[in-house]
Amino acid sequence: MAASSASRETKHAPSDVSGYLFLYQDEGGGYDDGQRTSVPAVVPRRPNRGLRNMTLLISTVAIIFLASNIYLGLPPYAFSDFGSCPCQPSRVPQYFQTSPELWPGATATGKPAFMAQTRAFEPIDAATFVPNDPLQTSIPIEGMTEGNKSIFKMMGHLSPYSPSPGFGVDEYPIPEGAEIVQIQMLSRHGARYPNPDSDVAELGGRIANASGKFNTKGPLGFLMDWKYELGQDILVPKGRQELFDSGVLHSYMYGRLYNPHSKLIVRTTTRDRMLKSAENWVAGLFGLGWTNNATIEVIIEAVGFNNSLAGDLNCPNTAKADYKSPVEAWVEIYLQD
Repeated sequence: MAASSASRETKHAPSDVSGYLFLYQDEGGGYDDGQRTSVPAVVPRRPNRGLRNMTLLISTVAIIFLASNIYLGLPPYAFSDFGSCPCQPSRVPQYFQTSPELWPGATATGKPAFMAQTRAFEPIDAATFVPNDPLQTSIPIEGMTEGNKSIFKMMGHLSPYSPSPGFGVDEYPIPEGAEIVQIQMLSRHGARYPNPDSDVAELGGRIANASGKFNTKGPLGFLMDWKYELGQDILVPKGRQELFDSGVLHSYMYGRLYNPHSKLIVRTTTRDRMLKSAENWVAGLFGLGWTNNATIEVIIEAVGFNNSLAGDLNCPNTAKADYKSPVEAWVEIYLQD
């Protein structure tokens, strides 16, 4: 074994040879003939700077894109500089926080009211069931007696909403054995500011423009420097309360019909006064957390869109109706003085 090993001693390549020298030994124990076989040197490739720069640029852009998506996907309240709900603000004292409710105490929802089914009254005493109205809009007027109506109920179509006395049709409780199983409610918007082209706006402009041409005194002295400053179209505070109170009333009258395992569909239009009326109504019906109980479907109110809540946009004959002539005839007869 020693001789065999000696005869196969490795032969080193001279110093001027680069690369590697293979040692050959056959499987049958043959010997090395001492011939060296040169192997081409393996030279590593020079790095491609353009490819490396391009790879680095693409990686940087991908990281920035991913980071921006994560940032934009976070809710505003995830940062200390943004608002309140639905998480706890970091800079608002705890005693000013309303959401989430930290210590609500023992809470439970009672059985919903159902006055439409259970109310009872004698039609002899009252022809129409009129719910209480806590808001007082009357003002003292000289000569007004106890039996006079509020001046706010004597303004024609400009009067705030109030329940109708029934038009001669008496109301009665539902017959014995009858059962209310469903309600479909359709409501107008609440009291609002006039349209910009309404008669009220025109009258206000005419009075303001003529203030320097007449002299008023006494109760009308304010007209000397009065200006028309009403808004346009949006709900007034009374209008918001009307729809909120309507929602509260429907909760008392029909609350038991609501299925708490489903959401109501409340439809309205894109007009500001319409959308705000719907929101105030469901807020009165369910409270400020109404989004857990109802979904508002907003229908576009504009020419060319199918809108069952704005019939004047769907009927081509609406604009052809002549309603001014009868009004002008009535004015000529009854408003001569």
